[in-house]
Amino acid sequence: MSSLSNPLVDTDQDGLLNRREIGESGDKLKTATNPLVADTDGDGLNDIADACPLDEENQCLLDAQHEADSDGDGIIDPLDVCPKLANPQQQDSNFDGIGDACRLFANIRYPLTDQTITTGDSILFESIVTELGVGRNLVFAWQFDGNTDDSAAAAPAEVKFNQAGVFNISLKVTDAVSGDSLGEDAREITVIAGLGDQDEDEDGVDDMNDNCPTDVNPSQENFDLDAQGDTCDDDDDNDGALDDVDAFPFNADESVDSDGDNFADNCPLMANPAQTDTDLDGLGDVCDDDDDGDGLPDEWETREGHNLNPLNNLGEDGAEGDPDSDHLNNLAEFLAGTHPRKADTDNDGIDDGAINPEDADNCPLDPNPLQEDQNGFEDAQGAGDACEPEQTQFIVIPVGNGKVVVIPL
Repeated sequence: MSSLSNPLVDTDQDGLLNRREIGESGDKLKTATNPLVADTDGDGLNDIADACPLDEENQCLLDAQHEADSDGDGIIDPLDVCPKLANPQQQDSNFDGIGDACRLFANIRYPLTDQTITTGDSILFESIVTELGVGRNLVFAWQFDGNTDDSAAAAPAEVKFNQAGVFNISLKVTDAVSGDSLGEDAREITVIAGLGDQDEDEDGVDDMNDNCPTDVNPSQENFDLDAQGDTCDDDDDNDGALDDVDAFPFNADESVDSDGDNFADNCPLMANPAQTDTDLDGLGDVCDDDDDGDGLPDEWETREGHNLNPLNNLGEDGAEGDPDSDHLNNLAEFLAGTHPRKADTDNDGIDDGAINPEDADNCPLDPNPLQEDQNGFEDAQGAGDACEPEQTQFIVIPVGNGKVVVIPL
């Protein structure tokens, strides 16, 4: 059978089936155009888009009927199998001249045709009630690739397509009273991967955002926050020592295990596998002079008789503690060299400190029960005679020209 004799073939690829162009007597849709020539009248317009396919001068446009496209689908009314309902594909399954769209009580209004889009694009699907459906109580059921939207809405929410593939979108309409099916319309959406959606290593992160585009690393961990993720970074801590020779590839402060304890050390020269760091100052307790960070050296806190806990910086063990109740806190006792658990360090009957500083021992480390301070020499602490340095007296002799000679006595 030749293609011309097959009424269901469009031999000249002008958008009109041979049946429409050749037609039969009385066929209202017969165009009488040449089924072997896409542009029968040679006016530059294919027959399906030509309001006057047999008239090169298009004189028939003077008749408004011929130029009308009531449904705006690009097919003029005289050639449209559903002139009042957009159906650019002109489906007519039984070839009776009435398009399939006209048989539905409602159909998909937008998009008009199958679509090809890029990942990340969105489509707002819309429906329209046909003349058949006007006045009826309709129930709409959208199916998005097999998943039903139970909202029964005539126009569902905007749908965003994030994955590449082919998706079938359909609209089923039923009668709310009888439950009878009143037709189904469908669109095929082809989604292709955009440049930003290519994923060479198939780890779920597109190549444009993947810090290791050829190595699987869905978590995108990046210790040193450079351009490369840990999975493909030769120097994860960016310390200049490559990971394969770095004893501690995730510690920029250390690359060699100098004490052999297999730990990235807070005491690199002293073995301390537990890495205990009570005051969290970055120095492990093993090499920290002040484990609890209270300003009191561990050696002073643990000195015989002091009995302060070097791992506790609160209460009487801390810098503000005053276990001997002499009104000098531990930090003041440490700085003065006095005993934190003896109110009178030098046993002279005068407490090291007092509520009124003038009543405190002016030489807390040197017994001086009389608190004498007779020579008039006063240092910044107002020290008593017992602990003042001896004062040396001098004779200053002018020798002229602004110069002097100082002679100690």
